[in-house]
Amino acid sequence: MLLYNGFLYHKERSNAQKTVWRCCLYDKISCPARCHVLNDSVLLEIQKHKHAPNPINIEMKKIYNNVKNIARNTQISTHAVISRGTLSISQAAQGSLPSLQTIKKYVQRIRNRDSSILPNPQTLSQLIIPDIYKVSLSGEVFLIHDNNSPRRTLVFASVRFIDALKNSDFWHCDGTFKVVPSIFTQLFTIHVTIGNTVIPAVYSLLSNKERASYEEVFAIIRGVVDGYQPGSILMDFEMSMMNAARNIFPDSSIKGCFFHLGQCIWRKIQESALVLRRYKDEPDFCLNIKTLMALAFLPPSDVIVGFETLVTSPFFADNIEELQYITDYFEDNWIGRNGHNNIRRNARFPIHMWNLMQTVMDGQARTNNAVEGWHNSFSKSLGSSHPNIWVFLKAIQKEQNLNEYRLSQANAGANTPQRRVYRDLTLRIENLVRRYQPGTNILNFLVGIAFNLNI
Repeated sequence: MLLYNGFLYHKERSNAQKTVWRCCLYDKISCPARCHVLNDSVLLEIQKHKHAPNPINIEMKKIYNNVKNIARNTQISTHAVISRGTLSISQAAQGSLPSLQTIKKYVQRIRNRDSSILPNPQTLSQLIIPDIYKVSLSGEVFLIHDNNSPRRTLVFASVRFIDALKNSDFWHCDGTFKVVPSIFTQLFTIHVTIGNTVIPAVYSLLSNKERASYEEVFAIIRGVVDGYQPGSILMDFEMSMMNAARNIFPDSSIKGCFFHLGQCIWRKIQESALVLRRYKDEPDFCLNIKTLMALAFLPPSDVIVGFETLVTSPFFADNIEELQYITDYFEDNWIGRNGHNNIRRNARFPIHMWNLMQTVMDGQARTNNAVEGWHNSFSKSLGSSHPNIWVFLKAIQKEQNLNEYRLSQANAGANTPQRRVYRDLTLRIENLVRRYQPGTNILNFLVGIAFNLNI
């Protein structure tokens, strides 16, 4: 359709010299007006229109076209499509639009056509993936693994991002649950780090949270990256995921996300109403509890000494009745309880999994916050929890296409902007870690780090 001088035209015919457009009301009232166009320029306007222009009708066409583009190119809800597509329209157009229900049906028809009206499978065994979802939007191979078993696992990655994995020394792994179709349990993603930018490289749909499934994904990835093992892989403190990564990537350093270490301590704080109240109301009480988190920034060989220094410090000694359950929890899970002959048992999460001293020295990320941010963004783009499988697959195709652009930007040297407050805190912690040396007062160091931490 062509809009010119306030009138709408339909394409009539074209050749090498020109394209002829005729008035859109030709069939209705035999309006003879025509335009000759070449290379988007009107060469000639033939005869006058038999009718006045209709700006309301033109605005309506624009609204419908806008709604159609939003419906096709986003995964937001039908209501949100209409809300976004009808922003800032004239009062005249508002009065001429059909009912909200009619526009909703229009949006649903557009999306159904784009999804080829495929039935939504109710079980994993019913899921047969059409070829259009096995490739990226550019037509390249995207689905690199489908085990077609009762424990269904799908792995998506493009050739370019497989190459990015091989050139990234620091990977992030994480799972998210609300965004997946109901027949799956989680979306498990692997992200690459380029400069300070973290970008999704691998999208895996898993039907459980078991070690065997994580190992299956990691084994597929290790195969396509020709056996490459990154220097570090950062993930949640989930034992099945960590053990799987350690088994498939034995030469990589498997690290837990520092944010989740803080969340573990926060959950313990909330188990006692008294401790929770004091943590909220007493700044010094709050600061001293955070020194447990600060242990992560000591050299690994000093962590146990640091813990013993903390629990015998005046603050913990004076509050032992209130805080014993927290220090016991921390010792059992993160340090290792003292046993016979003063030999400590193995901790659930060994020190090397959560220690951050070298991470800080290397300027690497301490948390998976960038990945969590991507989860939130991707969830908003879907517009609803547990979407139709075809809506989900189309969404990751679009996400991968967008991330190709982000990858090019990162490879060209672009950095992700960071908030000044985060940059300042990071620099303070780095300064404290670099100043630490044998003979440094450990308690002062831990308090200094704790000033810069939040749970």
